[in-house]
Amino acid sequence: MRASEIAPKQGLTIFDIDDTLLHTTARIRVVKNGKTIRELTNQEFNTYTLAPGEEFDFGEFRSAEKFNRESRPIEPMINLLKSILRNATNSRVIMLTARADFDNKHLFLDTFKQYGIDMSQVHVHRAGNLPGDDHPAEKKAVWVRQYLDTGHYGRVRLFDDSMNNLRVFNSLQAEYPAVLFYAYFVKPDGSVASISQSTLDEMAIVRIPRDELASQGQHYFGQFERANPAAVKRLFKNLTPLPGGSGLQYGTIPHSDDGNYGIAIVSGEDIVGMLILKPVRGFPLNNAYSVEFVTVDESLRGMSIAKSLYGIALSILKFAIVAGESQTVGGRRNWISLSKVPGVKIMGWGWVEEMNTPDRAGLSPEAKKNLKQIQQRFERSMERAGGQRIGTEAGAAEWGRKITKHWYLFPVTAGTREFKTQANAVRIYYNDHYDLPIGQNNGLVAVFD
Repeated sequence: MRASEIAPKQGLTIFDIDDTLLHTTARIRVVKNGKTIRELTNQEFNTYTLAPGEEFDFGEFRSAEKFNRESRPIEPMINLLKSILRNATNSRVIMLTARADFDNKHLFLDTFKQYGIDMSQVHVHRAGNLPGDDHPAEKKAVWVRQYLDTGHYGRVRLFDDSMNNLRVFNSLQAEYPAVLFYAYFVKPDGSVASISQSTLDEMAIVRIPRDELASQGQHYFGQFERANPAAVKRLFKNLTPLPGGSGLQYGTIPHSDDGNYGIAIVSGEDIVGMLILKPVRGFPLNNAYSVEFVTVDESLRGMSIAKSLYGIALSILKFAIVAGESQTVGGRRNWISLSKVPGVKIMGWGWVEEMNTPDRAGLSPEAKKNLKQIQQRFERSMERAGGQRIGTEAGAAEWGRKITKHWYLFPVTAGTREFKTQANAVRIYYNDHYDLPIGQNNGLVAVFD
């Protein structure tokens, strides 16, 4: 009897690092004939397949100094990790990264210690140390197997920003039927979505080469066909030529069960790009959606498939696309590129909680004064940024209570790498609202003007 068939008792919690716990900036260089031909983000590296004659240069990935200096915490995930370390019993917590060894172990660990994480309770495994050219997801699975093969664990959960990593992780369920698997997708703002196997099958096309997605049917990727066969059939019956003369077509897949909306681009009988949008409740602009995920067939890189998907949502469907308060470096580049599309307008949005409401009536006069001053500081920053109040939302659900939100829109200017506001009045990225006693938030929104 193998160890996985013995009923284990402990729990195992696994955290990815890059863009799960910290937003990081390191790039992996793709080198051919001694020259760098491409630089990959962490997400791109997770699914990149080396072509003949190519090799990776992990110089930046091994720099502890760069990691310590430039990494920014994803506050909700940092807080979740600390809470689990404080409260978990009969369980083990590890970090599992695609990176290899850093050049300074102590400086690397100090990065987490400065955010209050007791690294004596967490072991860091580096999948990049494993030999071979397997994808990072497969190398991470090697470490998961090593733990589960001990027979000590009855449940295992993974927090990761990579759908491919989560898909491979969940596929291990077949090898360990006595173990409960929980996959959690971490979004750029630190919010977490529990991902089922059927959802992972549907999302398995995220930035994976076409030859790894051999179609099980005539018209579409196999995993998506099995997850949503009726929707795919409707999609292929109602295709429209994509403007621009590329020969590509597009179609839409409304999700009536959850309000999500899918947009697909098709080449011949293949889906080559897909954008899934989630409605943003209470946003003061009509038809507001946030991006759940976007996928592009790697074999068609360079054809601006992702930009076309956003263009369909904005210019044809007239949706407003909302970005949250935190974006990866790659996400910022995408929005800078999006701002250059004719007709697309990028603006900043923000909201602040109104203090003069009945639920605050029991506060002392001094407390009310302090909270009102925080609200007024936010409103003044909106004014300095050239913003205008565009609406008030009463009864908004936040943190288990009902609040009143004042909504603002303000102009932003595209730089080379990110957006900025007038007089730098508003921090669009990495805002620090989490610990304030008053609700407030901000981000970006794209509309077709």
